[in-house]
Amino acid sequence: MPAWHPDGTQVAFLSDRSRPGEDMAIWVLRLDGGDAVRVSPAEEKAVISSFKISPDRTKLAYVSCDEVTLEDKKRKDDGETEPIVWGESKNYSRLRVIDLAGIKSARLPGPKEHVDCFAWTPDSKSIVYTSTEDPDLEESWYTGISISSVAVATQD
Repeated sequence: MPAWHPDGTQVAFLSDRSRPGEDMAIWVLRLDGGDAVRVSPAEEKAVISSFKISPDRTKLAYVSCDEVTLEDKKRKDDGETEPIVWGESKNYSRLRVIDLAGIKSARLPGPKEHVDCFAWTPDSKSIVYTSTEDPDLEESWYTGISISSVAVATQD
């Protein structure tokens, strides 16, 4: 799902070009030449489901799953397996914003919620998003969908 930069000089896209088969990242490619630049943090390995560049061209918002905890990673690396119990392990999708000038990422604050889709406000100061209380597929049937707004102008 490539996306045009608002000024029309660049294209943002998802690719696993830095670690084929391991993780996807958001990259930006200038159309006047040069190599693509990774803009999502290298340490983040969670699945990215969607992204959008802000209208003022300074930020990029994206939705990605929670990272695997160090404890879970160690357990997996050690070959330990635990039974999977439905409903105990939740993989929430979170809204994150990257400051394109400094390539710095921040998870937007908010309660534990599963973000589905989002849109920038025209002034790039806020993001409106839909979410459910739980990442279970049928959650919206039980508890409904929330529509919320979060300011991004003051995020560090």
